[in-house]
Amino acid sequence: MKRCKDWIQSFSAGATQNTASLYAPYIQNSRRAHSPPVVYSEQDTELWVKSVLLQPSLNCLRARIYRSFAYNPEQICPFIASSSHSTKTVPDFQLVKELPEESAVTGEVKVHTVVQFRHSQNEDGTSTQNLFADIQNTSVPSAGNAMRFVWPEPHAVVSVTKLTKLFVQVWTQMIKKNTNFAILSTYEGTMFFVRDEHDTLYFSQAYHSHQRPLLAITCFFMVAMGLIPFENLRLPAHDAAWSQTLSARTYPQGFSGFDAGQ
Repeated sequence: MKRCKDWIQSFSAGATQNTASLYAPYIQNSRRAHSPPVVYSEQDTELWVKSVLLQPSLNCLRARIYRSFAYNPEQICPFIASSSHSTKTVPDFQLVKELPEESAVTGEVKVHTVVQFRHSQNEDGTSTQNLFADIQNTSVPSAGNAMRFVWPEPHAVVSVTKLTKLFVQVWTQMIKKNTNFAILSTYEGTMFFVRDEHDTLYFSQAYHSHQRPLLAITCFFMVAMGLIPFENLRLPAHDAAWSQTLSARTYPQGFSGFDAGQ
């Protein structure tokens, strides 16, 4: 076990590189070994997200902070935790920055059959639509894809769409936990949310499982922890004039959700 404790710090040396090539595949596979082979529920998806995406990213984050991969029981934060029980909207996970429970990132996990990040053709001939297609493929000016979000009324006449419910859930979690960063993941796809000082919500394109989501999550954690400057996100400035035009619009009774300017 001593070899595991003295885990490699550099991949440049020839002998170390050879050792890494032997250990790395096993560690990669072992993260998946205890995950369910078939996803039947949100809990199954959470196991995949936490073991394959979140925990490795957390390990990299902690190694960056403490300059070591070795476990030290006195180095508690940061860590991934479930949210405390509450009657309010509860995130599926949170990156705890400081105790008592100061969150840096909130997270929501959904089953891939409930939240779809891309269009796909099913074996039975039916198709699955990208839930975010309408708000990510717009004719908005290049200054920034700014859209007005109409908050659902308490007793809406028209039923609230799945997309609207999802954004209300993510935003509410960020507000309740007083954080500027959030993650939405189905394991197959991962999306990032950022709230700026003006309470504008930014969201990324989806990172699919083959697009190095581990790297994206690790960097996102580092921004949330202040290890990478917030300015490095290079959030686009939206067209103020276009935003004012949208603000003047009137909406039918019961309308809620995104106005994509179409």
